[in-house]
Amino acid sequence: IHQDGQSVDPVEQTIFEDDYSLVSGKSTSLSNYTNLLKEAGILANHPNFEYAAVGDGKIDVRAAGDGSIWFPAANDKTLVVRSINIKGVTNLKVIFSLVGQNANKINANQMKVKAGDSYLAELEDVLLGGNTDYKTFELEIGNLNQDELTLSFEIGAIPEGVRLGDLKVVGLK
Repeated sequence: IHQDGQSVDPVEQTIFEDDYSLVSGKSTSLSNYTNLLKEAGILANHPNFEYAAVGDGKIDVRAAGDGSIWFPAANDKTLVVRSINIKGVTNLKVIFSLVGQNANKINANQMKVKAGDSYLAELEDVLLGGNTDYKTFELEIGNLNQDELTLSFEIGAIPEGVRLGDLKVVGLK
């Protein structure tokens, strides 16, 4: 509300964003990368934030592909993005990019995305590009009656690795 008493319509804002540019060297563990984000002040609005992995595949952050999270080919694996502060935010969306190790080997819809315990809409049935030919996806999360958001990116055994880049959560605030 303005000083004159008029209400202000909420506007779409970026709530969380990571382009994975802080990684130095070939690769960094998720816990070390989370610490880099904290040290850089990027997580000031997200005090409980954490990147974590579940499953047998070794997910890490890599400089390759212009900075990305790497999902290796073998085994089931899940990237968990915990505790994004969404207090007072509505109409949430997650926007992210995917690319395969090589073009035309992996279907985008093999990646499943969850907000909390709920699966979001299935990604389109399209082959991913390779190298740095990322394809961007936007999924509606909607309104959640909670202060923090946890996202999960799940993928089973695939013929070759996949990179996730440019993760962003937006919403009305």
